[in-house]
Amino acid sequence: MNDTKEQAEQTPTNATATIQKQIDDGTSKVGDMAEKAANVVRDRTTMADDAAETVAAKLDGASEYLHEADTDTLKNDVAGYIKKHPVQAAAAVVGGLVLLRMLTH
Repeated sequence: MNDTKEQAEQTPTNATATIQKQIDDGTSKVGDMAEKAANVVRDRTTMADDAAETVAAKLDGASEYLHEADTDTLKNDVAGYIKKHPVQAAAAVVGGLVLLRMLTH
């Protein structure tokens, strides 16, 4: 009987840990993609050198942030940004999707 109770108490903890790991893995993958995108911009762009470097530097900064930020910090930062800048947030999503499509095709 105690084993069943103990298992029931541990199940939410295990599920939370699994979800947290999946979020962390996903965040890391997005960070890797941002880093890859920065390198693509540097290597293959036809933009003016200063503009390309600015874009690449921002992507590098995003990559570093995603690799270092914990999930709670990331969640709070994103929620705060969306509340303050809903139009820019929507544009960022669209831009990210376009960039993702370019990198995967």
